[in-house]
Amino acid sequence: MKQLVFVALVVACGRSQAPPAAGDPFWSYFVAHAPQLAAEPLEAAMNDLQHAIEPVHPGVIVELAAEAGKHTLVLSADGDRAVFPTIQSVWAKRPTVPGWTVVAFRQRELERPLPAIRRGDRTLDPSTLRYIGERAGDKLDVVVFAPGYTERDAPLVYIALDHAVGEYDVEMRIGAISIAPLERAPAAARPFVELPAQLDALR
Repeated sequence: MKQLVFVALVVACGRSQAPPAAGDPFWSYFVAHAPQLAAEPLEAAMNDLQHAIEPVHPGVIVELAAEAGKHTLVLSADGDRAVFPTIQSVWAKRPTVPGWTVVAFRQRELERPLPAIRRGDRTLDPSTLRYIGERAGDKLDVVVFAPGYTERDAPLVYIALDHAVGEYDVEMRIGAISIAPLERAPAAARPFVELPAQLDALR
C-alpha cells in the first residue's frame, strides 16, 4: 500500500542518473544516510532530509513516498515558481542509490482514486472535491470546492492539485486558482478527477 506523507504544506524518470556534484552537502548526506533513512518512519526521514537541504538549497521542500520497500524522494518548489530552476539543478545532480528514486516536482498521480493527503492533523480526500475550470487564453482558471473548507485546508487543496495534474503544470498551465466550500459549488461543478483531462484538452 502506498504511503504519502507531506511536510510544510508524492513516476520517476527512467534516465540514467549522474553522481552527486562534488561538494554538495545535501547529496553527500543523502548517500551516506540512505539506508538509515529507508529504515526510519517516513515523517522522521523526511524531517532529517529537510533539515539537511534547507541550508544548502533554500526553498526546496522534501517529500517522501514509500511502496513495497521502495522509496521516492520528491524535490518540490511548493508552488514557488522562482524555485523551479533550483529544483531542476538539484535534480540534475541526483545520485544513484539502490532502492531510491529522486523526482523533480510533485508528479501527476496516476492512481485512482487519488490517495488521501495528510498534513499535520488535517486530512483531505481528493475524491470529495469538485471544481469548475474556465479557459483563459492558453491556461485554465480553476475554482476548487472542498467540504468543510477553511483557510487551514488551502495547502491540502494545492497539494491535491499538484497530484491531480503535476506541480509543474499547476504553475505553468493553470491560471487563477480559487478555493471555496463545497456547499457553494454550482450544479455545473465537475468531479475533481476530471480536471487532468480538461487541462490536457487545452494543448
